[in-house]
Amino acid sequence: VRAGEGVISYLLQNPDGYSWVAGQLSPEDFLLEGDGEIYAAICEKLREGKTPDMTLLGAVLPEKRLARLVEIMARDSYQGTDKRQAAECIQGLLADRNKKTKDELGKMGDEDYGRYISSMIAHKE
Repeated sequence: VRAGEGVISYLLQNPDGYSWVAGQLSPEDFLLEGDGEIYAAICEKLREGKTPDMTLLGAVLPEKRLARLVEIMARDSYQGTDKRQAAECIQGLLADRNKKTKDELGKMGDEDYGRYISSMIAHKE
């Protein structure tokens, strides 16, 4: 399961986990922009106290994003995403968010580069 899909699957199956997930992730943390939009729509419905079903999400998501959501829900991995798996997906998204491009690394000073390398090592442990 790709990390973004795992988080989306978890929230759809476990809406009571919203606060736990939302306290760690924002839509910008998703690698695929579409997944971030889907996540934002799910979170919006949960904040409103509504269960994010296809009818409610279909009213706020563009057709392209709704098709992506259907694709996620059709995967075998969609069923049974638990909190442990969701935590792994969240960590994966956060680790990817913190990665730097070669250009960004080249522009860093020695001190910033050292801190960056230390944080990457800490994430691996």
